[in-house]
Amino acid sequence: MTLGNPVLEVGLDGSPPPWLVGRPAPGGSRLERLTAQLREEAADPVDLMIGEAPIGSLDEDGYLAQDLGEIAGALAVELEQVERALRIVQELDPASWRSAP
Repeated sequence: MTLGNPVLEVGLDGSPPPWLVGRPAPGGSRLERLTAQLREEAADPVDLMIGEAPIGSLDEDGYLAQDLGEIAGALAVELEQVERALRIVQELDPASWRSAP
């Protein structure tokens, strides 16, 4: 149904408006929110794949629970690639989750 305002538009079947498709629900987990943001920010699919590892390695306080070298080894990529992906993750919201080593 079109109401003249894209913010209010919903499908006749109750589907969400296009601008909401692929976004996590507001109450989603920190992991879901960060991963969704990473998908929007990472232009390179390799950075996206690598960036998911540090996000999955964050502890409850937002710090990496795994060494970057271990992540690189587990993914069979260079440490520099993990560091580049981590810089992208560190720019995601909320700003308090900085994944500092």
